[in-house]
Amino acid sequence: MKAELISSILLHGTQSGKISLANLKSPYGDGSKDVLSIAVCLKENEPEWKVHVPYENLDELIIALQAIASKR
Repeated sequence: MKAELISSILLHGTQSGKISLANLKSPYGDGSKDVLSIAVCLKENEPEWKVHVPYENLDELIIALQAIASKR
């Protein structure tokens, strides 16, 4: 499995935390489709949480996040 960093966002309320977005190639073995990996690090480069999102679900995820943001 190879991770390619796409973007990194500073994590609000921390000194060195970040949210990292990366493409994971073949995350579940040869022939598996790439996924978007979202990792939250409270300290630099120490992931506390990770989620893998199939790219086929990305549009729905964005719509859900926009709906949540609009209610704030």
